[in-house]
Amino acid sequence: MTANHAIGEVGISYQGADVIFRPSLLAISRLGSPADIIGYFVELQERPRTRTQARRQFRAALHVLSCCADDQEPLDALLGGYSERMHYQPGVMPLDDIVTLARHLILHGVAGVSPKGDEPLIKGEPMREFDAAKFAAMAIAHLGMSEADAWSQTMTGLLAALRSKFPPDKSDAASITEKQYTDSMGWLAKVNAMRDKKHG
Repeated sequence: MTANHAIGEVGISYQGADVIFRPSLLAISRLGSPADIIGYFVELQERPRTRTQARRQFRAALHVLSCCADDQEPLDALLGGYSERMHYQPGVMPLDDIVTLARHLILHGVAGVSPKGDEPLIKGEPMREFDAAKFAAMAIAHLGMSEADAWSQTMTGLLAALRSKFPPDKSDAASITEKQYTDSMGWLAKVNAMRDKKHG
């Protein structure tokens, strides 16, 4: 199967096998609770300032890639993994590439990416939770998809389909772009961190 780059899928060939990383609603739901999913999104968009933050971000990236991979067998060789003593054993993929790929996947899987980058993606306040089941239900109700097809959608693909059926109102001031959404999520993470420090 070939990766569909238009909706955020990425294909990697390794030792004659093709691994497809697909940030579908089903894959994203495997990350954890709706709040956990936004936590991973924020974690991967920020630039770590300490080794602890970098390690936490890297583990988040590994988790995202594991959840999005269609074939788990080659992952240890590709991504590496942690020993029983929690020492990381590298795979063939460079560490920076792992984080970059995870950022790409979670952006397409949670926020959705517009081809032009300036079309409305998500309306209203930045999400504190990402409930994949609600978006799957939306695809079933508004686009007539089967349950299996709905859960296989990435947010990029789903939003493109919804934009096609229900063109956005260009005068809607509540609409935000991909960059605005990412910036807002970064701001939210800083506010939460300061709140946690204050009450910690």
